[in-house]
Amino acid sequence: MDERSYFDHAASSPVVPGVTDAVRAVLEEGWGNPSSAHFEGRRARRRIDEARESVAALVGCEPGDVVFTSGGTESNALAVGGMLAAADPGAPLVLSTVEHSSVSRLAERAADAGRAVLHVGVSREGELDLAALDRALQSKPGLVSIMSANNETGTIFPIEEIAARCRAANAPLHSDAVHCLGKSETPLARLGADALSLSAHKIGGPQGAGAVILGKCVAIKDVLGAGNHERGLRGGTENLPGIVGFGVAARYWTENGESLRGHLRETGHAVRAILAAIEGAQILAEGAPGYASTCSVMVGGISGEALLQALDLEGISVSMGAACSSGALEPSKPLQGMGYAREEAASAVRFSVGWNTSAEDVTRLGRILPAIVERLRGAGRARQQRLNRASG
Repeated sequence: MDERSYFDHAASSPVVPGVTDAVRAVLEEGWGNPSSAHFEGRRARRRIDEARESVAALVGCEPGDVVFTSGGTESNALAVGGMLAAADPGAPLVLSTVEHSSVSRLAERAADAGRAVLHVGVSREGELDLAALDRALQSKPGLVSIMSANNETGTIFPIEEIAARCRAANAPLHSDAVHCLGKSETPLARLGADALSLSAHKIGGPQGAGAVILGKCVAIKDVLGAGNHERGLRGGTENLPGIVGFGVAARYWTENGESLRGHLRETGHAVRAILAAIEGAQILAEGAPGYASTCSVMVGGISGEALLQALDLEGISVSMGAACSSGALEPSKPLQGMGYAREEAASAVRFSVGWNTSAEDVTRLGRILPAIVERLRGAGRARQQRLNRASG
């Protein structure tokens, strides 16, 4: 394959060192069922316990608070669906207007079932309307779900402050922390949310593994009705290779977190500088607190789809919106939830760096992107001239 530079780590990140070897070892010689009482089963169970301890160490919680899942989407479904099922049916659900589709779709289903759903707005600058949250808390909600960091703009929401307000209102708080894991200087469990959703492959673990961090006193029900594992919330044999790989990735970030976060900041700021130098480019929510490693940009006069495809042909991978919904290249609903028009959201492209983004990758982007923008704008001007002649 020709040389490529990958700027879509917010969608999925390559596995960190040690993960492949650990997963291979499980597949080749550690294949016992963790529920079996014999040696192979006990060995598998021990590996799950070790992975649980590693994830807990990264997050700053007790190992027993870690409930393994198949990824961030299931984590959101298990937490939001289960906590709503345990709540008063008449108590509203409160969420922001920029939540991941796995949360917003649950809200739609809750509304269809008759539960009131209240939305807390987010400004074009990426700031959550805390006054609107306070008003929503007066309705005595059964659950509040606010993401910790936006997966498209990198914006960080003040979860610690939100958690304090929710506690004062006696409202349980869930937070989709998928895009905070490893990046947060503060261990996520110390931010005060009652439940957190995590995903392994965002930090260089395997795809198909995730977790909910769930306090012991959180009221939650098994929404699938098949739970005999993971505190009675999940059924079926555990994904041993995925869980073990998640544990290895978590340990890698625990041991190397400071240097990794520094690398993300440095490369993220370098990418943002390249984008800011493009005439007519607007980095969304640039002034809000956030992680430099992820940003979305609108380039005047160029559609997001055209820019994405042109970059891809030149060996640079970026995305439009969340990976879970970008196959259709639809305008980002979270960006529309921030007040951007559909046409504006359709022009946004996301750039995200990761643990192995190199200086060479950034240099290639700085060389190729301006030329692509100029070429696309030139093509647009020529097309407009042809249309003008045809209409004249």
